[in-house]
Amino acid sequence: MASKDRPHREAKKKPKATGAKPRLESLLDTPPQSTELIRPKRKPRTEKEEPAEE
Repeated sequence: MASKDRPHREAKKKPKATGAKPRLESLLDTPPQSTELIRPKRKPRTEKEEPAEE
């Protein structure tokens, strides 16, 4: 069994690429695509008759 008091080895971080930034301008130039909002059909609400309290 290995001893547990040994410090955990940190993973080396890769430097981020500076030239790989996403372009948002190209997304704004295109006209918005017509999208349909898809909603699941709900069951019709069944109204329960509450007894009138007098």
